[in-house]
Amino acid sequence: MRIAEKTFVSMAIIGILLKIFLVTGGTLFIGLSLSALACIYYPLGFFFFNSIKATKIFKKEAYKGMSILRGIGSVFVGLILSITLVGILFKILDLEGSGFMLLTGLSCMSVCVSVLLIKYFRNRKVVFYRNMVFRTVSVWVISLILFLTPGTTLVKFFYRDNPEYVKAYIEASKNPENKELQYKAEEIRRGNDH
Repeated sequence: MRIAEKTFVSMAIIGILLKIFLVTGGTLFIGLSLSALACIYYPLGFFFFNSIKATKIFKKEAYKGMSILRGIGSVFVGLILSITLVGILFKILDLEGSGFMLLTGLSCMSVCVSVLLIKYFRNRKVVFYRNMVFRTVSVWVISLILFLTPGTTLVKFFYRDNPEYVKAYIEASKNPENKELQYKAEEIRRGNDH
């Protein structure tokens, strides 16, 4: 893992801990870190995963020994990781579209993980496959857990200090056509957001 990746993963962990302990700023840390990781993974995933430095992007020797399939796989995995991270972000922030993004990420990443595991077990000495397996499996497990967790459970947990919002949220989710309930829940959340 590179320094930028470690930094943003650490920021995401700090943000989640802040949100768990109801400290203001957790949402901001999570949003910034997961958005930055999504931007690193796609469209820069090809260069990032293959350890090609920015100064060597236009030099032929940087691509020596790299197969076309590995290049295409890097771009594809970067895209899928990016979509999944945005889905994770949307799920934590309770935004629409999280389920679709997580489902898309999970299904595509299942194929990626299978191929990467086969490649890794064929040649364990290649650091590229080990790193890719670690990244994809980690994100796959987190996204599976969040996909299977109902939104109301997350709201009850993250807003346990604001029972009025939890009640309004549950009421609004039972009646999604009622815009008045949606607005009321949103107003209550904005008043006590962390």
